[in-house]
Amino acid sequence: MHVLHVTHSAGGGTQKYIDDLMKLTGYEHTMYHGLNSDGIVYSNTFTIIHVHSFFPYEEIGWGTLMNIRWIRSLNPSVKLFVTIHDYNWLFLNNIIGSDMSTQGFTTEYYTDFGQVPHSFCCYCTHELFSQADKVIMPSRSVYLNYSKFLGPLDKYKVEVVPHCDMPARYENLWIPPVRDRVNVAFIGKKGNDVYTQVKDLVKEPIINFVEYPEYKDEELIEMLHRDDIHVIFWPSRLEESYCYALTRLINSGIPIVYIRRGAFADRLPESGRFFGTTDYKKIIPKLFDAVRAVMSSNGIKNYEKIDETVQLNSWYKENYC
Repeated sequence: MHVLHVTHSAGGGTQKYIDDLMKLTGYEHTMYHGLNSDGIVYSNTFTIIHVHSFFPYEEIGWGTLMNIRWIRSLNPSVKLFVTIHDYNWLFLNNIIGSDMSTQGFTTEYYTDFGQVPHSFCCYCTHELFSQADKVIMPSRSVYLNYSKFLGPLDKYKVEVVPHCDMPARYENLWIPPVRDRVNVAFIGKKGNDVYTQVKDLVKEPIINFVEYPEYKDEELIEMLHRDDIHVIFWPSRLEESYCYALTRLINSGIPIVYIRRGAFADRLPESGRFFGTTDYKKIIPKLFDAVRAVMSSNGIKNYEKIDETVQLNSWYKENYC
């Protein structure tokens, strides 16, 4: 069996999603950034077209729809599965708001072909869903978000299937002793606009900001423990639907300061070692709360490493095995 994956640029959560899936099934697969005429040449070899994270305002939008129709006209037996891995880009204006956007998004999206009206994005999404044999979403929150802007989705074959990921251990706790300063880690690049402002405003000598612009998922926990990180600072304002990195941050046992949006609001409690706020302008007091908690802890290391083996769920077994 040969699976054709149609996605935005590889990397991040989408890449992990595909890698985990194909590693477990052992099927041959081909990855395309969008679906152009090259995909049509191989149309007869594909049993499944698997569309990930459909971004209608990107170049893969309308062209993807037209080419999927063409492939299925050549081979009607080809199945079309659509996996909505994330949702923060589809309704960017509705989620971020004018005070938070730095790219000028309003009710239109900017592509290589100019401006695309929001209504056209919704139309493309409806068209894709209507052609799909099954639409898979990773959580009910994603389903509800799409329903909010697209209307009822009952007419489509929608199924909620969780991400393949290791379990989260909220009970883990890891706080190294405070020697001279409290080490606060900013990981990756999401939320860099807020982080830059906070770093410029916070002049407390006790706080030492440590930046990790690049990291490997499998080495993230070990890296944070090795560097005696006391607080994780994640000020991203995007509504991520899951975030694989968040699972590792939870399992690290380190206190987390974050903005309560998307996955971070869905998956993190507002208690214990988690310090969240819905207003990014109030994140500095939350950072100070976390620093005070660390300073009063005197060092606690109660971290239990867990098995990171990814398990196949029933949907993947039924459709790929």
